[in-house]
Amino acid sequence: MMVGNMWRIFASILVSVVLGNSLRAQTISMIVSNGPVSEKINIAIVAEAYRQVDLDTNKFSDDVLRKVGNIFSTPPFSWYTNDFNVFTITTNSIQRYPISSLATNTAFHSYTASSTGDSEGNNIILIPNSDSDKIRQLASQIPGWSSAKDIIILLVNELAPAGSTISNLVILTADTFKDELVRHELGHALGRLDDEYTNSYAGASFEDKFPNTAATTNSAVSKWGDLISLHPGTVGVFQGAHYTNTWFRSESDCLMRTLSGANALFCEVCSRALTNEILARTTTHTLVLPSNGTVSSNLTAGPYNYGQTVTLTANAPSGFRFAGWTGDITSSSNPLTITVTTNLSITPLFSQISNGGGGGTGGGGGGTGGGSSSGTLFWQSASGSIAAWTMNRGILLESHSLAGGRSIPAGFRIFGIADFDGDGSMDFATQHTDGHISIWFLNSGTERLVRATSSNWQAIGIGDFNSDRHPDILFQANDGRLAVWFMNGASFQSSLLLNKGAPVSPVWRPKGVADLNGDGNADIVWQHSDGRSVIWLMSGTTLGSSTFVRGGLPGPAGWRMTGFGDVDGDGRADILWRSTDGRAAIWFMDSGTLVSSASLYGGKAISTGWTLLGAR
Repeated sequence: MMVGNMWRIFASILVSVVLGNSLRAQTISMIVSNGPVSEKINIAIVAEAYRQVDLDTNKFSDDVLRKVGNIFSTPPFSWYTNDFNVFTITTNSIQRYPISSLATNTAFHSYTASSTGDSEGNNIILIPNSDSDKIRQLASQIPGWSSAKDIIILLVNELAPAGSTISNLVILTADTFKDELVRHELGHALGRLDDEYTNSYAGASFEDKFPNTAATTNSAVSKWGDLISLHPGTVGVFQGAHYTNTWFRSESDCLMRTLSGANALFCEVCSRALTNEILARTTTHTLVLPSNGTVSSNLTAGPYNYGQTVTLTANAPSGFRFAGWTGDITSSSNPLTITVTTNLSITPLFSQISNGGGGGTGGGGGGTGGGSSSGTLFWQSASGSIAAWTMNRGILLESHSLAGGRSIPAGFRIFGIADFDGDGSMDFATQHTDGHISIWFLNSGTERLVRATSSNWQAIGIGDFNSDRHPDILFQANDGRLAVWFMNGASFQSSLLLNKGAPVSPVWRPKGVADLNGDGNADIVWQHSDGRSVIWLMSGTTLGSSTFVRGGLPGPAGWRMTGFGDVDGDGRADILWRSTDGRAAIWFMDSGTLVSSASLYGGKAISTGWTLLGAR
C-alpha cells in the first residue's frame, strides 16, 4: 500500500450529484491502489463541511492521510493492507462546522446528536436519511463499486470527537485527539461488531446476533469458547456489554469498549471477526446449482466476487410447476436474485401439476420399473419418522413427511420398501433386534408380524424371486448361507436356501436386492472388502451370471452404498450412495454399467441424522 507522500492520484473523474437544491461538481480520486475494484475492499472517504479554502489548503487531504494511517496502523487491518483500495470524494460546503441543530450550509447536513454516545463522552453524529442516499449514490459512481462489499466514510470537518455507523456508511469527525475512533466505527461497518460499553442507548436492538457480545453465558461460550481454550486468562466471559451490565463480552477491554489509550486495540474475538470478513470480501465464491438444466443464470459460471448479484431462474420439467428454492437459501421467488457473500448451494423444488407427487411410480428394488421418469427416495430420521423426496432423475421435485411424521419405533431396522397390502401406500419391511420380521403399515401405524426368526439370520432386502409380482425377502446367515422367504403380500408362504446352501466368502458382503438389468428378476449386489462390487444377475432363485460394477473398479473413497431403486423410471434399479460427510448421490445404472450420476441436494451435505433407505 502507498501512504503519505508516496500516495499517487491513480484516477480522477468528475461526477455530478444533486445536493440540496444545487448541482455541484465532485471529484473522485483513487489515492491507494492495490488491485481491481471488484477484487478489493474499497473505502470511499467523502468530504463533509469542508469549504473551498479547506480543500485548497489541503485540510481535507491531510485529515484523510491521518485517518487512513490510523486504520492500517494496528491489526487486523495492518495484516491486510494490500486488500484495500482507498478513494476520496471532495465536496464543497459553505459552512465549516456542523452545529447541534440540522446544518443548512454543508453538503450533507451533518449534525451532532444531543445525547452522549459512549463511556468516554464521544457524541453521535448523524445526517438525514435523504443525504445518506445521496452519499451512496455518489460512491456508486466508482466503477465496480459494490454496496455489499465496500465502505463509505463521511469525514466531517469538526474538532469534537463523534461518530456513528449506518450499515456500510461511517460518519466520523476529523478530530485529532481520538483517531482510533475510525477503527472502532469500521469494526461496526466491516466486522458487524457490537459496542461493548454499558452506556444505555435508546435505539439499541437486543437481538443476540453479534460475534463479540452475548446475551447469556451459554451464548458466549458458543460464540468464542474455542478462543477461551486457546487464550486462557485473556479470553473469557466478562459481564457488561451492548449498553447494559447484563450482557457479556470476551475480554476485559477492547477497542469496541475503550476508544483511546493503550487498550485501543481489537481483542481476539473482534480481530477474528474482522479477519473473516476481510477474507470473505476479497475471496471469490462458488455457487453450486443442479447441472441438469433446471436452473438458468444471467451470469456465466463462477467463481463470483463478494457482493456480486446473480439472478437465477428455475425451469420446471414438463408436467411440474416451480415450488420454491431450498439449500442455503429458501425462497418462493422465481426468478431469484441473490447477493453472493459466501459459497452457496441452491436447489429448486417442483411439484406435479396433476396426480400429486406422493408415493412415486418408479418401480425398482426388485420391481418391474413402470416407465415413469420420477421415483421417490425414502429417508428415516434418528427419531424413526419417514420422509419422501419425489425425484425426476437427480432433480428434487418435492419433499414431505409420511403419515404425518409417524415414527417406526426404536429396535426395528428397515430393510425393504414396498406396497405390501395393495392400498397404494408404501409399507416398510423391518427386522427387530430379536430377529423377528414384521411389516409396518405407516398410514395406520400398525405392525403386522410376518414370522419369528433367529437373529443369526439378517434380512438383506426385498425383491421378486419367483415372478409372482410379490416382493420376497432375502436373508444371509452369520455363516454366509443365503435363504429367501417367498411372500404373498405380508404373509409368509415358504422358504428356500440359495446357492445350493453353500456359504459366500465373508470378504463379500451383500449390499441389497434390486432388478439392475430390467428383466423383472431380483438381483443381488455384493461388495468386496477392497471396495469392488459385483451383481449376481438372477434367474429366479438361480444365479444366471455375474457382472462387476464399473468393470471391477472400487467404489469412491469415503462413500458407501446405502440403497437401491429405479430413480429415473427406465425399469432398471439405480444405486444410492452416501458419503461420510453426509452428501448423497445416485448412480444411474444399466446392469453393471454406470450410465451417469447426479448429486442430491446440489452436492450439499445432508444431516447424518437422516438415513437414506432406498427408492421406489
